[in-house]
Amino acid sequence: MADLNSLSITGNLSKDAEYKTLPSGKGVLECSVACNTGYGDYKKTLWLKVQQWGESGKKIEQYLKKGIKIACCGELQLQEWESDQAGTVHTTAILNTISIQIISKKETS
Repeated sequence: MADLNSLSITGNLSKDAEYKTLPSGKGVLECSVACNTGYGDYKKTLWLKVQQWGESGKKIEQYLKKGIKIACCGELQLQEWESDQAGTVHTTAILNTISIQIISKKETS
């Protein structure tokens, strides 16, 4: 049986999504999603970097604003990078999406 790398999450955007065109000419939409679990004293928040590659990311950028709730499906990847100062290796989890859906607009109080 083949391995499966699939992740589905729901959460709120921590800032407006940003579409960038890389020097290679490829485009990528990037945003950060806060996924909350638990309640009360046991509440935890997982922050996850989300990327949508290609023109589909460019088309949805205008709708992905801070505070809205989205659902994402895709492949989880780990990106390692070394800090300039101490040479410490850090790891960031990234969800490379195949689908982003808006669940609800930002709540106003």
